[in-house]
Amino acid sequence: MPSGDLVDQFTLYTKGFRTSPLYRKWAGITLVAGAMERRVFTKNDAYVNYPNLYIMLAGPPGSGKSVIDSVRRLWRATLNELQIPDFYVGVDNATKAALVDALSKATQNGIPSYQYNCLLLPVEEFSDFFSTYDPSLLSFLTKIYNAPDDYEEERRGHGKTKIKAPLMTALLGYQPDVMNKVLLKEGADQGFLRRTILIWNRNAEKQTLFSAPPLDEQLKNAICKRLHEISTIHGEMQFNEEAISLLQEWDNEDGAYPRPTHHHLLYYNETRTLHALKLSMVASMSESPGMTINVSHVERAINWLLEAETVMPEVFENMKEQNSDFDHMLGLYAFALKSQTDGKPITDNTLITWLVRKVPAQKIKSILLSMEAIGTFVRREDGTWRVTGKSPKQS
Repeated sequence: MPSGDLVDQFTLYTKGFRTSPLYRKWAGITLVAGAMERRVFTKNDAYVNYPNLYIMLAGPPGSGKSVIDSVRRLWRATLNELQIPDFYVGVDNATKAALVDALSKATQNGIPSYQYNCLLLPVEEFSDFFSTYDPSLLSFLTKIYNAPDDYEEERRGHGKTKIKAPLMTALLGYQPDVMNKVLLKEGADQGFLRRTILIWNRNAEKQTLFSAPPLDEQLKNAICKRLHEISTIHGEMQFNEEAISLLQEWDNEDGAYPRPTHHHLLYYNETRTLHALKLSMVASMSESPGMTINVSHVERAINWLLEAETVMPEVFENMKEQNSDFDHMLGLYAFALKSQTDGKPITDNTLITWLVRKVPAQKIKSILLSMEAIGTFVRREDGTWRVTGKSPKQS
């Protein structure tokens, strides 16, 4: 058996799956976050924070998003002493109305004098769940992420629906080209996508057909035992002084680096510290049922986040189409800015290689000339380009 760390146990349990280690890690993180529901919280200043997460495994077909089903199975297999499931697990395919109904039925009374509603949502193909742009669904998901005291909705033919202390944790699979057509229709500054941690992977990890290790039933039982233990824990998690200092240092004006620079992630940057705080709670609970968050938990949370953010721009770079030449210019600006930071010479070939995957060949020259005209790119004497730092949005 591996160590008692639950994320590590899940990563080992899914070792033989045709998916990436990064997908498996974040599926494990979501597994723990979901089990904590709304029973565990932290406080900073006047805010109460819960460990709920929206995690999106983004990649083309065959990239390994099927690991989401393992999370669903483990949540559903976690039973209390009466052999009743500890968690309410949502369905794959539902309308907003059905999702509201499911959340309203997910009532938990495990804490004395406290009732809340919590739904865990593992959806392998979010495009089935969210196939057309629906601002009402996005607004609903955003409101529930914020953990309101109550949610009320007037529905024709159903009267008023009121949900007490709602919360959801979601693990979603999505294809970038579908995301571009649907989720980014009104821009990535929407509340839902800003609150979502995107995990990119292009290819599933190769496994031979017959030598992959079988699922370990002993390990599965150990995981379910830990999940049940977590389902009985409630109260405030406390950051010790060293953990507070590290998180504050990372959050200050000169900290929280390296920040994502892609234009679709600018609003996401405003939520990074909240993500780090939630992930610190998960790191602590994954390790032990203790309610103290120490510096190693904060370090682990930040490392998780930075690792995901390293490849997060790839989600947007691998969309089949963008909405306009302006979007292409913003994307090329973010790419060139990163290339310049990495010390690579920005040659015509570098820029053209990026553009050729995005636009028809006849548009490439006009886009480069436009970015030179507005002052985003400046041609050096040796023929390479320099990025001025002036975003196309500023022109």
